[in-house]
Amino acid sequence: MKLAFVDTQCRLADISRQSAYTKFLLDYAASEDRIHGLWCEILKEEEKLLTAAKEGHTAGMSSAKKGEKAHSAGLHKAKSACDEFLKVIGQVNPQY
Repeated sequence: MKLAFVDTQCRLADISRQSAYTKFLLDYAASEDRIHGLWCEILKEEEKLLTAAKEGHTAGMSSAKKGEKAHSAGLHKAKSACDEFLKVIGQVNPQY
């Protein structure tokens, strides 16, 4: 009789251990799924950031090129104005 009782207790303890281990595995898997989900969100945000950075760079380069052209045109106009001024001075005062 005592042996049957011990055998039953051992079986119950084994079932309890298996149940605890199963619970641990399920909790662990759920945690890993949440972590994986977070990494996927981080990846999506990183892709958005990269896209925004590329667009910003492209816009900045385009703006810089336009500014460079406008600056060159302004310098050309200033040089032309100086040349014309010197030409007029030369006509008014040939010694200059």
